[in-house]
Amino acid sequence: MIVTDRQKRILQILLENEDGISLAEVEKRLETSRRTLYREFGLLRPELAKSDLTLTNKKGYLQLTGPDESIADLRGELKERPGQGEMKAEDRENALAALLLLKDEPEKIIALADELGVSEATVQADLAAVAESLAKYQIELKRTKGLGVQVSGKESQRRRILNGILLSESNDYVFFSYLNKEDQAKSGNFLVQYKFLC
Repeated sequence: MIVTDRQKRILQILLENEDGISLAEVEKRLETSRRTLYREFGLLRPELAKSDLTLTNKKGYLQLTGPDESIADLRGELKERPGQGEMKAEDRENALAALLLLKDEPEKIIALADELGVSEATVQADLAAVAESLAKYQIELKRTKGLGVQVSGKESQRRRILNGILLSESNDYVFFSYLNKEDQAKSGNFLVQYKFLC
């Protein structure tokens, strides 16, 4: 399960309060709005359902329920995996553009969402900005129903844009810090941490 730092904290709070916790208390602990929490719950529910876990909200009272084994597995997974962190919109759009520039085949929205650790709706919204940016360089973003999205344009232009993204998202310090194995898990840079510079 890919979770952001906020989603990880929500799950940890729910696991610490097995008998349930008020929505107001979760808002207070996370210092966030109710609207944001509802959005996060909407993203977490389908992921939790894969493990037979349910996030219930009865009259503003939250509880995580499911088989004991699934609860134990979730606890273990949250300890092992750090939260992915939330990227700024600009960083996410750069990562999305880089993912598409590296692919020769159409990529499904759900696969891109999974790769970035965001919702499909977020990817859909980001694609509009990415398409606009790429169009300035004569690169077209094509959407094909049932197949996904891909970019088309001259290979040299694609490489030039990809190089520009990589240079804008990284520097020598970030790259060499990543090479130090101890720092790899701490990198908050998607492009460095996941695949492009390693």
